[in-house]
Amino acid sequence: MALIILFHLVKYGVGVENMGDTAHGVYAGFFYGLDKILTTVFFFTSFYFLSENTHLRLGKVISFLIEAIFFSLVFGLIGLATRFFEPTPMFFLNLFFPVSTVVWWFVTTYLVMYLLSPLWNWIIAKINLWIHLAVIVVMLALWIVLPLVGVLSEDYTLVFRMLMLYFLAALLRKYAPKLQINFFVGLAICIVTYVMAFSIYFFVNGQGFVGFYAILRANNPLQIVMALALFYAFKDIRVDSRTVLPLLYQANFTVYLVHDHPFIRDLLWKRVFDLSFFTQPIFPLYAIAFTIGVYVFCFLCFLAYRYSIALLLKKPLALLNERWLSKADAFLNRPYLDKAQEKEA
Repeated sequence: MALIILFHLVKYGVGVENMGDTAHGVYAGFFYGLDKILTTVFFFTSFYFLSENTHLRLGKVISFLIEAIFFSLVFGLIGLATRFFEPTPMFFLNLFFPVSTVVWWFVTTYLVMYLLSPLWNWIIAKINLWIHLAVIVVMLALWIVLPLVGVLSEDYTLVFRMLMLYFLAALLRKYAPKLQINFFVGLAICIVTYVMAFSIYFFVNGQGFVGFYAILRANNPLQIVMALALFYAFKDIRVDSRTVLPLLYQANFTVYLVHDHPFIRDLLWKRVFDLSFFTQPIFPLYAIAFTIGVYVFCFLCFLAYRYSIALLLKKPLALLNERWLSKADAFLNRPYLDKAQEKEA
């Protein structure tokens, strides 16, 4: 998630128009090009474990939404008080329903795929290997080709990207559960693929670094190769639960919600971030230090929420789950579970 923050620093703080082909532009462009790879790793990892889960839990969805609404309310009202936002009907709608395809698309996409995961898993259980592969190939082709021919923009092909990643993750989980890649081999594959992509683009197109990074962030299948290499490089690393690392992992959702809220985004990249450092030799150090500072601020927001609002809601949510949500879960999961049991019989 820290690398996602660094990408946003480049995108919103530096700006693509300021990157150029200078040494600092290359440094900034390196992280600009990693955006799609990192988000692909996140979704592939989530889908890898969701592909074995046939039990939908509405309590988990409600917990996600409550946290998203809480931070939306806090920063939205601060933005309203400081006249950053206009009090329009759409503002108040987004305030209490903070999901969209633009702002917090990350949250929206994950929640939709989570809600539909029992359906995808039932379909995957019903199809054979060849149909499974065909679905992946078709989704991959639509994701790559449609923007190239001008039928759909990259944003509107997100559904094909998500379905392709879900079915790909399920394929590897189902047919190659013991697949392993050495940590250093995985990193090497990712780095070599990145360098190879740069070399091909630079020598064929000759448009310099910025053009390369822009094309890497487009619907490029090399993102999938690098994301898979990174996933398997880190997949079997075990983390001691007594360290702070599990807590940092749990904070990822909050870190994303906080630093990418429109009000915080404008505050960070337009008012706090000092673009004058971009032309100075210490820019790489400044960018790393600024990223760490943003992450620490977001992590403190996570701790404040976890040990205040989340604790207050723990018992009410448990009671809600016991009385109503567990029954709703059973009702929603029954069609998929019954059909899966029929196939096994």
